[in-house]
Amino acid sequence: MSEDKLQAAMDAISDFYFGESEDSGEQMFKKFANKHKELFDVTEGTDMEEHKLEFTDVYKEFQTLFETKIEELVEKSGASSEEFVEALKARSKTDEEVKMFLEIIVSVADYQNFLEMMVAHASTSHTMGM
Repeated sequence: MSEDKLQAAMDAISDFYFGESEDSGEQMFKKFANKHKELFDVTEGTDMEEHKLEFTDVYKEFQTLFETKIEELVEKSGASSEEFVEALKARSKTDEEVKMFLEIIVSVADYQNFLEMMVAHASTSHTMGM
């Protein structure tokens, strides 16, 4: 994968991930979280060690949504997802910026991180009367 294609894909993903537009990653998450907030509206003192089975289903749904968007952005840059992943892995060994980028993208796939974000969103929505 050429450096130009890699950079174009990284820029597109960064714009999506950190952007403030209606179709940004943050807005995508908020819409998704609003759709499922009742499920994640846990009361204080709830044992989060035992997760509801539905959490896993919702997590998988979000992962599919997120991965589809990332693949779309990569393909628009002129590369396949496989090429992009391989290029990121190779460059992350020597390039700190790429390494950090990869860590940010991978963090979205972390179940515990997802769960904490969903619970926090539900809690915030609940206290704000949304």
